[in-house]
Amino acid sequence: HVFHPDSRGQVLILAPTEEIVTDLAKRCHLLAGQTELPISVGIVMNTQDETAADIVVASVQTLLSPERRSRIRNVGLVIADECELYAAPEWRGVLQYYGCFRADYTKTRDGIYEQITFGTPALGFTATLRRGDGQGLGSLWQDVCFTRDISWGVRHGYLVQPVGHRLEIDLTQRAIVVGNADQMSQAASYLEARSRFSTDA
Repeated sequence: HVFHPDSRGQVLILAPTEEIVTDLAKRCHLLAGQTELPISVGIVMNTQDETAADIVVASVQTLLSPERRSRIRNVGLVIADECELYAAPEWRGVLQYYGCFRADYTKTRDGIYEQITFGTPALGFTATLRRGDGQGLGSLWQDVCFTRDISWGVRHGYLVQPVGHRLEIDLTQRAIVVGNADQMSQAASYLEARSRFSTDA
C-alpha cells in the first residue's frame, strides 16, 4: 500500500481460490527457474504449509485463520489477486495483519506532517475494479497505476475477438420459464458449437 525502496522479505501472493493458488504457484516456479537466483516458491493452503519460501502463494481463506497467517513472519511485499474483494473487513484484515496500512508521521517545524516509516507495500490486480455492491475502493487502494482493456488485449493478440450470437426463445411457454432441460441443453450445445467454430476460424 505504501512503497519504500528498502523493503525486504518474502513476497506473499494472495489468491481467492485453490485453482488460482495452484496456477500462480506454477507460474512463479517457471519464472523463478529462468533466473540465476535460488528463489523458492511455496504454497500455503489447506494442508500445505510451505511458509519459509521466498515467494509464498496463499489462499486468503486459509490466512483468515490467525494461527496460519502467524506462521508467515517476514513479508516484504503483498500481491493481491482480485483486489476488489479486500474491501470486505475479514479480507482487509489479512492485509492489515501484514502491515500494509501501517505508516507513522511526524510534524515538521512548518506544521507539515511528513511520513517517517512505511508499511508493507501491497500491489493489487483485478479484471473487475468495481464491486457489485457499489462499495468504493479508494480507502483500500491508493491509485490505479496500470490498466488494459479488452480492445487492447484483442489488438495485441492476448484475447480473441468477441463474437455475438442471438438466441430466439419463446418466453411465453411456461416450460421454458421454469427451465425446460431439453431446450436449455439444446441452447448450450448451440453456443458450444458456435464457440468452437469461432475459435477455429
